[in-house]
Amino acid sequence: MFVFGGKDSVASSCGECYDVESRHWSLVTCDMPSPRMGHAAVSLAGQLYVIGGWNGSDYMSSVDCFDPVSQQWSSVSPMTKPIQSAAAAVASDRIYVVGGWTSSQGASRTVQCYDLAKKTWSITAPLGIPRYCHNVVTISDRLYAIGGRDRYHTDLDSVEVFDKTKWSFMPNMPSKRSGAAAVELGGKIYVLGGQFPDQDPRLTHILRTVECFDPRSMTWSIQPPMSVGRYRLAAVVMRGRIYAIGGGTPRTQYNTVECFDPSTCTWTMVEPMTTNRQYHAAVTVTLS
Repeated sequence: MFVFGGKDSVASSCGECYDVESRHWSLVTCDMPSPRMGHAAVSLAGQLYVIGGWNGSDYMSSVDCFDPVSQQWSSVSPMTKPIQSAAAAVASDRIYVVGGWTSSQGASRTVQCYDLAKKTWSITAPLGIPRYCHNVVTISDRLYAIGGRDRYHTDLDSVEVFDKTKWSFMPNMPSKRSGAAAVELGGKIYVLGGQFPDQDPRLTHILRTVECFDPRSMTWSIQPPMSVGRYRLAAVVMRGRIYAIGGGTPRTQYNTVECFDPSTCTWTMVEPMTTNRQYHAAVTVTLS
């Protein structure tokens, strides 16, 4: 598991790696070329791609590629437009960057697609509604865009699916949430944490709840909650377990990590990161 960037007090360029065998975190020897927070990250063909975000002063269109073997960074073609708080996933050996927040239009419906073979970006079918601070998960080469906020900063419970030609709406989540994390495990989508506004617009609830969507039955279910509420966390799946990484509240960043075992339906705390992180990105890759 690799974790890159995010925010402690400022946007960060450092990364760290968790070895599930030794249960040990170590800093990545080579920092990202630029600090980033609110960025996305995916793994494709053994390489890790860190995409867009905010560097502390500007929205970013740049994309950096990390080789986990050589521990070196290289730049690839930038996106067609700078964006932060987008979500990204891989389908059919292409990277899809979905929605996000731009300086020109706020929350965006735009979907940008990177063709690894051609090394070019293109624009594909837009979302049904603008989203940022949302999640995207791939199941069977179909993209699911989940929750987030619209251009009026209203938290969403809606879900859309992309079948390579168009987006269609799916059953809503039980709860509206933004700044959550989402992963695929066993053909189901797990949505973790995030925030939900109070009736008083000055207040927010930081969520520890977990909701699960089964695309086969088209139904949502409630899963055991995390030990603490986490907003703008990251999550990955390793060896059949879900890891919820960092996040925090609007005023506090966490370095804690907890792990969900679906066979026992329990969460347990594991080794914390070396750094408090929020608005970060996490991704897994198998090293031979």
